Amino acid sequence: MFEHWLRCHALFDADRPHLERVHVLQYEQLVGDPATELQGIFEFLELDPIPPSEPVDTRANAKYFGRWKELKRDPRMRAYLDLVSLRYERRVRRYGYSLLFPERGI
Repeated sequence: MFEHWLRCHALFDADRPHLERVHVLQYEQLVGDPATELQGIFEFLELDPIPPSEPVDTRANAKYFGRWKELKRDPRMRAYLDLVSLRYERRVRRYGYSLLFPERGI
């Protein structure tokens, strides 16, 4: 899963210079301030804004981080997650994330 995520980011990085217009929106930004981010998308697309049809759960990331901490309470999972984190940490930090300190990303 991490290799796929990293490959997708690398492909986008390689393609980005060849694109005329790019608007990057990260999930954390969207759930953190949906109204502002959606406004930015409509402005980028030069469209009149449309109000969201569904509410966005601004606590979605906090739930994810809580689950990550829960998993780390199990010694076997902690050992596995620590190994995975160390293996991929340097590479995911390039994209503004951290597996060792996920709540500090972006």
